[in-house]
Amino acid sequence: MVIDKGTKSQFLKDVTGEFARMRNLKIEMEDMESVINKDKTEEWVSLWYKQVTTTKDGKVDTIQLYNDFKLKDGKVQGMSEYVQHPMKK
Repeated sequence: MVIDKGTKSQFLKDVTGEFARMRNLKIEMEDMESVINKDKTEEWVSLWYKQVTTTKDGKVDTIQLYNDFKLKDGKVQGMSEYVQHPMKK
């Protein structure tokens, strides 16, 4: 799924479509960190986690994710997401 700059309603539509294809979603948090820059003008929250999904037809997929959220006044102003499939054995 690719979410580009857009409206809140488009974001919710895209996310809802992704969840509609899933039977199960499991998130295993690995780490998180909140960072505020020195002059206190920016706040970022970083998340590292593993996501295991099962589609309605039974296909299981595991991915490692890293998210950066930029916050302002308690609201998300931006997000970057990096995804990696585990290496095959």
